[in-house]
Amino acid sequence: MAEGVLLVAHDMLVTRYVTIASIMLLLWDHVITLGDEITLIWPAKFGIVKAIFLFNRYGVSLWIAVADVRAIHIPKRQNVSLPSNIYTKSCLGWNFTASCRGWLIANVYMELVAVQTTAFIVATRVFDIWQSQRLAFFVLGPFWVIHCALDVFICTKNLILRNHTFTYNPLTHSCVGSVENTWTVWLNGIVYHALILCLLLWLWLSTPRTSHTPFMNVVIRDGFLYFITIFSAMLFNLLIWRYGRRSLAGLPYTSAWAITTISLSRMLLSMRSVQGPAEWGQRARIAVPSRGIDIELGARHRQRTGRVQHVRSSVRGESFGTVVSYSSFGTVVDK
Repeated sequence: MAEGVLLVAHDMLVTRYVTIASIMLLLWDHVITLGDEITLIWPAKFGIVKAIFLFNRYGVSLWIAVADVRAIHIPKRQNVSLPSNIYTKSCLGWNFTASCRGWLIANVYMELVAVQTTAFIVATRVFDIWQSQRLAFFVLGPFWVIHCALDVFICTKNLILRNHTFTYNPLTHSCVGSVENTWTVWLNGIVYHALILCLLLWLWLSTPRTSHTPFMNVVIRDGFLYFITIFSAMLFNLLIWRYGRRSLAGLPYTSAWAITTISLSRMLLSMRSVQGPAEWGQRARIAVPSRGIDIELGARHRQRTGRVQHVRSSVRGESFGTVVSYSSFGTVVDK
C-alpha cells in the first residue's frame, strides 16, 4: 500500500516537472524568436494564416500556462478536517470537483481547436507546392474536414464517457481523471499526419529537380521536421495512455501541446528566408462563393534564347461551386 502511494506521488511529481519544463520551453522559444516575429509577421497583411499564428502563439500559450497552474496549484483546503473519502462528497469538495471538470473539458476543446487550426495551416503549405491546384483543393479540403469532424466526435464521445472520473484529489491538490481506453483519441491525428507526410514525400519525389524553388525547398524541409516532431509527440501520448500507469496520464499532455505550438511557430517563421512581410501568409488564398472555380497558375518557362518569360493562365469551371485563387513561384522548364 505504502509503495503504491509513493509510486503515485513520484508520478505526480514527474508530471509537474515535465509540465513546468514544457511551459518554460514555450516561453523561451517565444523570447528567442520574437525578433523574427516583429520583422516578418507584424508588418504582414492580416489574414487567416496570421490570425491562426497569433492565436496559437499567444492565445494558446497563455491558456496552457493558466490551465496548468490552475490544475496543479489549487489552494489547499483550509480549516477542513474531513477524511479524504468524505471530503470529496462535501460541499467544498464538490465545488473543487466541478471546477476541475470545467477546466479539463475546456482544455480538451481548446487543444482541439489549436490542433485543427495547425492542421489547416499544414494543409495550406502542401497546397502551395502541389502543381495541380484543383486536385490539391479537392483532396486536401475534404481530408482536413474529415479529420476535424472525427476529432470532434472522438473527443466528445470520450468526454461523455469519462466526465464522471474528473475530480479534485485532496491528497495531491490537483485535478485528475481517468484516461482508460481513451488512447484512441490520438490515432486520428497520427493517421492524418502520417498521410500528409507521405503526400509531402510524394510531391517532393514527383517534382523534377529543376522545378524546385527556394519556397518549395523550405516547405519540404520544414514539413518533414514538423511532421516527424508532431507524429512523435502524438505517438508518445498514445503509448503512455495505452501502456503507462494511470498516474502518468497527465505526463504527455502539456508537453505535446507545447511542442505542437512551437513547431507551428517555427514552420511559419522559417518562411523569412524566401518571403518578406508583403508575401508572408498570402501564398495560398481560398475563397468560397456560390459557384464557379477559378485557378490561377504562375509558371516560368525558359526559352531557347535563355530569356525567362512569366506566363499566367486561368481555368474556370462552373460545376464545382467553389472559387480558388492561387499564386505561386513558377516552375522552370527547358523547352
